[in-house]
Amino acid sequence: MPRRSFGEFSCSVARAVDVVGDSWTPLILRDVFLGVDQFDDLVRDLGISRALLTTRLGHLTDAGILEAELYQDRPARHRYRLTAAGSAARPDPRRAHALGRPVALPGGPTAAPGARVRSPARRPAAVRGL
Repeated sequence: MPRRSFGEFSCSVARAVDVVGDSWTPLILRDVFLGVDQFDDLVRDLGISRALLTTRLGHLTDAGILEAELYQDRPARHRYRLTAAGSAARPDPRRAHALGRPVALPGGPTAAPGARVRSPARRPAAVRGL
C-alpha cells in the first residue's frame, strides 16, 4: 500500500510526520546525531539495505533535514550532517528508549518477543548507557 503524504496538511505535526515519520528515518537521524554519519557505517549499524538507506538519505537531504558533505572523490563518499532543521527534528534517545521499553511485569519478559538486541559494544558510545 502506498504511503499517504501529509505534506499538504496545515498542521505542523502532520508535515513533520511526512518528512521523518516513515520507518528507519528516526533511527537514521539518531545515528547521524550520535556521529554515525558515513553511509557504510549506517548500513552496518542499522542493518538496513543499501537501496533503502539511499532512498531515505535522498529524502532527508531533499527535505533539508540532512546535508551531504563529500569527503572522498573516488569513489564519491559522503558524510551526513544535520542541518538546523534537522537538529530541531532530531530524536531524543532517552525518551524513545523509555517509550520503547515494555512495562516489566514480575516474571515477565524484559524485551518484546523477537526484539533485536544489540550488544553494548556495537552501540554508539553516546547511547551505551541507555
